Amino acid sequence: MMMLLHIGRLWSGVASPAGGDGAGSRRSARRRLLEPLLREIVSAHLGVDREALGPEVSLADDLAVDSLDLVELGLAVEAETGVALPDVLLADVRTYGDLVEAVRAVDCCETIAESRAAEPPFVWVQVVRPTECASADLYRDGWLTPYNAEVILEDAMRAGPGARIEVKVPPHLTTGQVAELRAQLAWLAEHGVGTRVMRQTSPGTRSPDVAA
Repeated sequence: MMMLLHIGRLWSGVASPAGGDGAGSRRSARRRLLEPLLREIVSAHLGVDREALGPEVSLADDLAVDSLDLVELGLAVEAETGVALPDVLLADVRTYGDLVEAVRAVDCCETIAESRAAEPPFVWVQVVRPTECASADLYRDGWLTPYNAEVILEDAMRAGPGARIEVKVPPHLTTGQVAELRAQLAWLAEHGVGTRVMRQTSPGTRSPDVAA
């Protein structure tokens, strides 16, 4: 049990995906810790020697695990690792090695999805100046980092009342992510700057696309 707690604490330290230079090393550490953590979970839950667990060990034949035991084992894995095994995958688990590979596959997919969700979107921005303004419209594109967002908002504020910004986002962003971006820009209306957020359907063009 002490070993399970120790590995569990190490796992908790690398379990959340993060950006930056350390993201790759965290994912690598996460993958290395997964099998030892699963070994401790199975050992503690089933009351078997962790050293006896090998990839070929049959859960049913060697460890007397029935379908109910397998469901409870899946819940124990989820409680300790945060990785929930879908029923369709759990039903195909026959050996300890199958269990490890199933958990690794789900964890990898979840990590990639979370990492992508955490990445700032790439945006194409047009600051449309008032019609009576002699200056040309201003175009910018780039990752919507906090710094770039500040630059874009400063551009809009300098353009003055009557200006508006049109923001195009990648088509893979969810409706919720687009709505969140709209909400973040809504305060500009208080300064007379309108906003429009739309999905980009033809990257590289500057003409308005179908609104999201």
